[in-house]
Formats: sequence, structure tokens, C-alpha cells
Amino acid sequence: MSGVPVVAIGTSAGGIEALHALLPRLRPEWNLAFAIVIHRQAVEDDARLETLLNSWSGITLLKARDGDPIIAGRGVVCPADVHLVVDDSHFQLNAGPRENHSRPSIDVLFRSIAQTLGEAGAGIILSGLLDDGAAGMRMLRERGGLTIAQDPEEALHSGMPRSAIAAGAEYVKTIDQMDELLEAFGTKRRAVHGTPVAAAGNGARLTRFTCPDCSGVLAEQQDGDFFYYRCRVGHTFSPQTLHEQKGAAIEDALWAAIQILEEQAELTERVARRARSRGDETLARRMDTRTKRYRERANMVRASLPSVDDAIETSEIRDVMD
Repeated sequence: MSGVPVVAIGTSAGGIEALHALLPRLRPEWNLAFAIVIHRQAVEDDARLETLLNSWSGITLLKARDGDPIIAGRGVVCPADVHLVVDDSHFQLNAGPRENHSRPSIDVLFRSIAQTLGEAGAGIILSGLLDDGAAGMRMLRERGGLTIAQDPEEALHSGMPRSAIAAGAEYVKTIDQMDELLEAFGTKRRAVHGTPVAAAGNGARLTRFTCPDCSGVLAEQQDGDFFYYRCRVGHTFSPQTLHEQKGAAIEDALWAAIQILEEQAELTERVARRARSRGDETLARRMDTRTKRYRERANMVRASLPSVDDAIETSEIRDVMD
């Protein structure tokens, strides 16, 4: 192992603003390596993000590459659409299954640091929605690592910090309070050791739920007080994220049904017009009946779509969770 402590930083919505405040405070003399995961789409420009973050940072930040050595006083930013992990003295990238519908996933990075570095690992959760990173932070703290959650009152989106706190984050700090902890962590130089992570699938119970990503059967698994769902492929979801994904799938399915019903109505209406033009009134009336039936069904499905009140209720629930 490299012997260099690694600080993992995970963030999502509102994360660029949080990093803008945190990165200038980082110092190379702390002898820490940093690994940053930001939830984002594969189409986003990694080079532009790297340039932007470096313009703010007190340490050198590079786009992570598979096999990069862990170097004190430097940091890496995970590219889009891959996971970042630590392996002995190097950073590794992989295209493993999405977790909480995200790749890169904060949980994946935190778990690898907990397993590989133990007390020489640290994790910081900044602004973001839902709860990615909470399970990994719990594991990191159990193995003696330093765990910090951004003060939810300061975060633009408090969901991830609140979930990290519920998972047992050791410290809850505003960004301007974090550098003191990080400096102490670097100079303390905790001994590097790891504790093996329990194999995924222990104590798993099959459910009737299907994976939003591949439609495979999900198994419910438990880690302490935390429950999560994993399919055979490896896609993993917290209950909150699974609920969000299922809700989106319902709306997509309803819109698809409306489109099919409206297409059927238009088609039978055209058949009716052509039948009348040929003098076949019997077929025309039959098609008129079907057209009416399809439109009634489309209206019934449309009435099932989320309303403004539904959207407000969902927003209020998310605010409570956030």
C-alpha cells in the first residue's frame, strides 16, 4: 500500500457550488490524496470540468485514469460513466453496474476506501439529493475512517448530507470548518489497514420488485440498520432511490399507453372514413365505436397521470427527506 491517506469527496446536485467553496481550502502540505465523485451524465465534458475545478483548487486535480498512483498532495476527479475505486496504492476505474442509478457512485468509492484503507480513509458528503454515499460512509466509519457531512443548513440540497448524518457521520461541519479536521487527519497519519467487506448477497431475500435498469429480480439485503436492493447483475438501490425510479417508470408507462391508445383511435377513425367513402356504413359504425372506446381509455389513463397536487406533494415529501 502507498501509506498515503485518501479523502473521498462525494456530491451531486449543488455540488459544484460546494466544491467551489471547499477546493480552495485544500493544501498539499497536509500529505493527503483526494478523490472526487460528482454525479453527472456521460455526455458532460470531463476536460472542461477538470479545468474549472483546478482553477479553484489549492491542490493539483487531474482526471482519474485507470492505474493512477495515489500521490500525497494531489487529487483525482472521477470521469463520467465509470466507477472510481482504490486498490492498494492506485486508483482504479471500472464500468461496473450502476448503484442508486448512478455511475460513478459515491457508495462504490467509499466502500473501496473502507475496505482497502480503513483508518487511513476519510469521506466527505456534500450537497446532493437522495442518499447515495450514506451506506459507504457507514462502512467507512465502522472501519475507523474519518467521516464528515456538510451541514444540511448550508448545503443547497440537504438530502445526501442528512442521509450521511443518519448513517452515522462522525462530524457535521460547514465547509469553512472542514479544513481544520482534514489538516489534523493528514498530520495524524493514521495507520493503513483494511477490514474485508462482507460478500454481497449475504442474508439476501428475494422480492417481487424488478430492477429499473435491467428488469431482473431484486434481492433485499441489510447492512446494520440499512436496507438496499441488488439484482443479479449488480445494480443496487437504496429504498428511497428505488421508490423514485419506480415512480418515474410508472409515469413513462402511462404516457406510452396514452400514445398507443391515441394512435389506435386515429387509425380506426381513418378506417371509418374510408369505409364511408366506399358506402360501407356497417364497418364505419363499428370503427366509430372502437375510436370512441380508444379515446375514452386514453382519457382514463391521462387522468391517472400525476397532477399538480401530486407534484406538490412529491416535492414536499422530498423536502422532508432532503
